[in-house]
Amino acid sequence: MITGKEPENRKFSVWKRMLIYLLDGLSAMIVFLVLLFTLGNFSVRNIAREEIATINRVYVEICEENGFPYQIESQYGLTVLDQSRFIEQKEAEGMNYEAIAEAYNEAEDKINEELKKVESYKEAYSRFYSTYVVTLILCLFVPLLIFQLIVPLCTKKRQTLFMKAFKGALVKRKSGVLLSANQVFLRFFMIFVVEFLSVYLLIGWIGEIFVVILSLVLMSFTEGRLSIHDGLMQCKVVEVEDAYTPEEK
Repeated sequence: MITGKEPENRKFSVWKRMLIYLLDGLSAMIVFLVLLFTLGNFSVRNIAREEIATINRVYVEICEENGFPYQIESQYGLTVLDQSRFIEQKEAEGMNYEAIAEAYNEAEDKINEELKKVESYKEAYSRFYSTYVVTLILCLFVPLLIFQLIVPLCTKKRQTLFMKAFKGALVKRKSGVLLSANQVFLRFFMIFVVEFLSVYLLIGWIGEIFVVILSLVLMSFTEGRLSIHDGLMQCKVVEVEDAYTPEEK
């Protein structure tokens, strides 16, 4: 439960806490994107090779039946409507920009309607999308594991990279004692499972943006400068000088 009252301590700067939260998140996001567009891309293409072939075969058949130009996109090798060639064709027919845009949208709708009627496509796309989601989750799991679990466990003051940079430390809210290894693991679990996995699967990326905004709001109005996971774990970030081991306390 998130409450406003904290034990006596120097109040941690709200700007420092926000910067730590955002920079730690940005670091994880950069590594996530690198993994997703390299190893993730390679993995999806190879694991879902048969599904991609089925998806493309059905898509190409529909495009050719309707005279729509198509191309293979670079990321996962899926066939898509070729926008550039479509525009060129319609311009050659003397259509203006608004008419071309409307025709393009109608072509996409036509293709999607036809795809929904093909069982083999629906089954293949379902398996492909499942592979994509699992790959995406694993690509985010790795940087969160490094930045929110391994790094804090390897520092004396239970610090993430940017907590160390801004001289902050993770402690229990009520006692001011540094988090134990088990508590650091549970904090990582809260971040990955509660803040990311559950929200993403239920709402998508819009939900993740809401989580970030809500955490920033909480940091502004709670005395302990709490993010969502800090509130759930009953921990907070304090100045490194105010963090103690159980023996020192």
